[in-house]
Amino acid sequence: MGLLSLIAGIFKPAAELIDNVHTSSEEKLKLRNALAQIESDMTIKTLELEGKVLELQGKLAEAASNQAVAEATSESWLVRNYRAMIITSMFVLIICQSFGLLKMDLPEVFWQIFAASFGVMSVAPSIAKAGNGILKDVINAVIKKK
Repeated sequence: MGLLSLIAGIFKPAAELIDNVHTSSEEKLKLRNALAQIESDMTIKTLELEGKVLELQGKLAEAASNQAVAEATSESWLVRNYRAMIITSMFVLIICQSFGLLKMDLPEVFWQIFAASFGVMSVAPSIAKAGNGILKDVINAVIKKK
């Protein structure tokens, strides 16, 4: 909750300033109460926004999961295998370059895309299996707090 500590850090100097103001203790109490109310309102809004972010992340994860299921259960061979075909094609280009069969070097962006794609395709299924339940539990807990 870095954002909440940031908000508290913003209001701490103002609270100290109120304590140092030379006014009656009744006026100081009113100022402290007003400041506490503002801080409370900001904290509530921040928590609401963080809850909405978690909710949207959950919807995004669910949409990605639905897409993966739709691709895996598709009747079309191409739809089921296009991601693996792309990675295989990129790997063939790498092999061709290493044997000097390409007339040009592969650009840096190719290597970045290959690394990201290969990493996602090899690690994402494990993360999805392990983290999907955890993400849903967190989202449900946040929604229940509202």
